Amino acid sequence: MHKLHLPRLGQTMERGTILRWAKREGEPFEIGEILYEVESEKAVNEIEAKLPGTLARITVGEGEECPVGTLLAVVADPGETLSEEEIEAAIAEESGAGTPAVPETGSGDRMPSPVRERRRVRAMPRARALARELGVELAAIEGTGQGGAITVEDVRRAAGAAPGDGPRVRERRPLGGVGRTMAQVVTRSWHEVPQFVQMVQLDAGALVERRRSLAAEIKRAYSVDLSYTDLLLEAVAVAVEEEPLANSSLVDGEIVVYEDVNVSVAAATGAGLLVPVVKRVQTLELGELAVRLREVLERARGSRLSAEDTAGGTITLSNLGMYGVEGGTPLVTHPQATVVFAGAIVERPWVVSGRIEARPVLSLSVGFDHRILDGVAAARFTTALKRRLERPNQEG
Repeated sequence: MHKLHLPRLGQTMERGTILRWAKREGEPFEIGEILYEVESEKAVNEIEAKLPGTLARITVGEGEECPVGTLLAVVADPGETLSEEEIEAAIAEESGAGTPAVPETGSGDRMPSPVRERRRVRAMPRARALARELGVELAAIEGTGQGGAITVEDVRRAAGAAPGDGPRVRERRPLGGVGRTMAQVVTRSWHEVPQFVQMVQLDAGALVERRRSLAAEIKRAYSVDLSYTDLLLEAVAVAVEEEPLANSSLVDGEIVVYEDVNVSVAAATGAGLLVPVVKRVQTLELGELAVRLREVLERARGSRLSAEDTAGGTITLSNLGMYGVEGGTPLVTHPQATVVFAGAIVERPWVVSGRIEARPVLSLSVGFDHRILDGVAAARFTTALKRRLERPNQEG
């Protein structure tokens, strides 16, 4: 017999949320097979088995959060059969109890005691605590978790359905590790970073034509579809060359200007907003850039981002054009100095050589940390970015 505990997946990780068990109770597994997915404060990680065995008892269910080191499961070694008493004794050892805990699913005897019946209600520890807090009777809830266990969401649904004076609750969405970290980061950014935004509109005709003219070549050489986000990433790296302060941080009273342009790209996923990083953008050809971006976005949307995928960003790009959003006011994310927000390309009246024409127009909003860049330095970056997108084939 051996036990599975929540590992520390980064120096700052203190807690994690089990998103999915890849194996169920009673299922055998071999070394290297995925056992479960855990969400830490920065990423979602798949955890592989280091020893073979059979999952005898899961003690932390899907959706449950727990501290590093928590017992997640008891495992029977190959050829070993564990009794309920042995499993309970193993669990009791973790809590320092001298005697095995009473099994939540019952021990199999038929003593018709009301107390015994309550103990047979199978619920996750956090679900039990929440039920006490909200005054919900566990016995009245039908569990949807592993083996019919009652989860936190089951309790919340039951509490929301209960009559009361306030509005009925449709659902409750607890912040997971990534969401909670994002909330902390934006709150800190809002309170600590004095920031301002510069906005420009540009004729995107050359940008649209560049994408059209290069699409077939990029597809043939790299097997990816060229996107406007690829072209925006390229332009950000070029603009940083003209104003390096846009790619910097304020650290311990000094401005640290980075050589590498590591762009944090905001990506909408089923797990919420994630921000994977495309590293060393300034060194990549356009096709290589498109491939690298697709790789990190696929990992983000598949909840397979590693800590490395989200670390080391030096500047942020948020493109909401595909959602039809034309403009916005972005938030600089500490400790970065700059965020670029791109809207949708839409046809607008545009003056060309004294005549009004219908032209594709792109709106950019660029946010800056005012401790690092003043208005003039920021304008150098903003205008360099605009110039690169309007005249991509011209130098300077």
